[in-house]
Amino acid sequence: MINIKQYNVRILGDVHGNIPTYLNLIKKAHYSIQLGDFGFGEDFRQKASKIDKSHHIVILGNHDDYSNPIHTALGDFGPYSLGGLDFFYVRGAYSIDRAYRTLGVDWWTQEELTWSQGQKCVEAYKRSKPELVLTHDCPEEIISLMGWGYRSTITRQILQACLEAHRPKRWIFGHHHINWRREYKGTTFRCLDGDIYGHTIGFCDFDKLGNLIN
Repeated sequence: MINIKQYNVRILGDVHGNIPTYLNLIKKAHYSIQLGDFGFGEDFRQKASKIDKSHHIVILGNHDDYSNPIHTALGDFGPYSLGGLDFFYVRGAYSIDRAYRTLGVDWWTQEELTWSQGQKCVEAYKRSKPELVLTHDCPEEIISLMGWGYRSTITRQILQACLEAHRPKRWIFGHHHINWRREYKGTTFRCLDGDIYGHTIGFCDFDKLGNLIN
């Protein structure tokens, strides 16, 4: 049994339309931040329509509807604070399965930032110098550590540029559907599992002082 008094902000991995599990998890949190691939479609949107954006927000991934974003979605990137937790966020990722998806139905060209947006993102990141970074994907440098092999994308290059400009205390991301953690060059990187093919939605919690509980 989780004691709600122990934490303040819950960070969640990919939901992929599993709104019942997601809603159950955020009931046990004062605030929550979902790391992208939240879900799309009218049925999903109806089920998610009553979520309180003042307490529960989403950083968009690559499998999210960019033509009509969910009402709890943040923008492209930037510094943000929720429940006393300060962080810098960056949306998006490259869809390796785009060839099997339909434009405007379950795939959107805006899934990654453009180079121009990326340059503005890196400049904002340099000014912010965050201790905590929340993204959907991760920097290029981290892919090899995870054992996935190397694939360069615009998103990963942007995130890599951010990392090289400033190494935060923590960097938490989703996208890869595994629970993974590594201390690397002064930063703790953590990937949260996501719901796909029946997997559980991974999460971690911060207390009111910004300390990671689990």
